[in-house]
Amino acid sequence: MAKIELYHDNFQNYKRYNIPKAQLVIADIPYNIGADAYASNPMWYQGGDNKNGESKLAKQSFFHTDGNFKIAEYMHFCNRLLKKEPKEKGQAPAMIVFCAFEQMQTVIDYGKRYGFLHNYPLFFVKNYSAQVLKANMKIVGATEFAVVLYRNKLPKFRNNGHMVFNWFEWRRDSAKDYPKIHPTQKPVGLLKRLIEVFTDPGDIVVDPCAGSGATLRAAYELGRNSYGFEVDRNFYQKAVKEMIKPATRAPEFEQMEILEGIGKKASPGCVEAMRWSVKALKAFRPISREQVEKMWRGDWIDAYPGTSSCKCTKCGTVQEHETPFCCYCGAPMTDEAVEMVMEKINNMEEMTNEH
Repeated sequence: MAKIELYHDNFQNYKRYNIPKAQLVIADIPYNIGADAYASNPMWYQGGDNKNGESKLAKQSFFHTDGNFKIAEYMHFCNRLLKKEPKEKGQAPAMIVFCAFEQMQTVIDYGKRYGFLHNYPLFFVKNYSAQVLKANMKIVGATEFAVVLYRNKLPKFRNNGHMVFNWFEWRRDSAKDYPKIHPTQKPVGLLKRLIEVFTDPGDIVVDPCAGSGATLRAAYELGRNSYGFEVDRNFYQKAVKEMIKPATRAPEFEQMEILEGIGKKASPGCVEAMRWSVKALKAFRPISREQVEKMWRGDWIDAYPGTSSCKCTKCGTVQEHETPFCCYCGAPMTDEAVEMVMEKINNMEEMTNEH
């Protein structure tokens, strides 16, 4: 089974996680368009309708972290993380960078500084445009852009011997299939098409600016191993919960969700859990200690050598110090924590019997 890992960390710290060398890096770098970030987004207006006037997002940047992004550091990272070019033809790695049209030359120039000597552009054509909300605009933007970067040898290309145009149709994902998490989220279907062309099943795909986790989800569903980094905690949490967990859903997933809620209630200082109804517990009981140990218990491992920081083996979240429960996913980490979970389960089962 393919691996899928998202780390709440900066991509510069990749060495901490022993990630294997990548066949393909895909990233949607910050566009650095500042206060005009939502200018081509319906959220500029209240309810997405210009008749309602501007929303609180008008004249705001997408993310507070955009100003900290350094493209030189990004290129250095990618050059280190991509696998070396093999002797065999048609096996070389590549990098795809989504960017604004105005950034394309900058991406190319910085790429050359760090060993990506060759490139070609990709264009993505939409059948819609949020800019139609701007009453003063007559010609509206309906395209997205990316640059494929590689070192010397042409990258791996898989399309059954057929050519591929350098433009792709941009189709929005169905909300039934994939959640909308991030303002600049790319369609999973489109990402799948790119991953199919540049990789084989079992290859490594890395997204240094993972955002919604859409790239990781696309790679995982195609049987590729995927790794990503996201510095914003809110996006990280949503990506894990809404994009990645559903992809790895096991038959026992719903029962594990109930356990997570119980664990978070038993864990002081953790995120408040959703309220589990007696009816829901009744549908999945009995829950044994063996199930808790097998399905849900986690362990702390060292996150950064020489510090007290630790990483949960269940969700990958890094904390400053060990606690009985993971403060993000609620997993019990000690025998005492498991006992607390079992006590909660028994109490809730007694409530069920009363009903």
